[in-house]
Amino acid sequence: MPSLYSTQGEDNDRIHLRIIRGDTDTTPTERQYLKAVEKGDYNSVNSFLEESAIYFNMNVNCVDALGRTALIMAIENENIDILELLLSYNVELGDALLFA
Repeated sequence: MPSLYSTQGEDNDRIHLRIIRGDTDTTPTERQYLKAVEKGDYNSVNSFLEESAIYFNMNVNCVDALGRTALIMAIENENIDILELLLSYNVELGDALLFA
């Protein structure tokens, strides 16, 4: 089986690790929001979602460097309260149902 990650030479037919885990275009506010979801901080997540609904200053469907949305993080951490909160603010489901 061929290796997917090449450390020698420039092989164009291989997927390089830096492509899979690249930097995302998240703002500092979005990173704080995702961190609060990951930690399970209900009050902070609620504040971020309320501000987003009023001022439209943040994308509630943003993703982290691993491609996880807030909904996927809540599912992975089995945090039902935050999961219900996110769904009440109509975040996009995307492929989150595959993680449930």
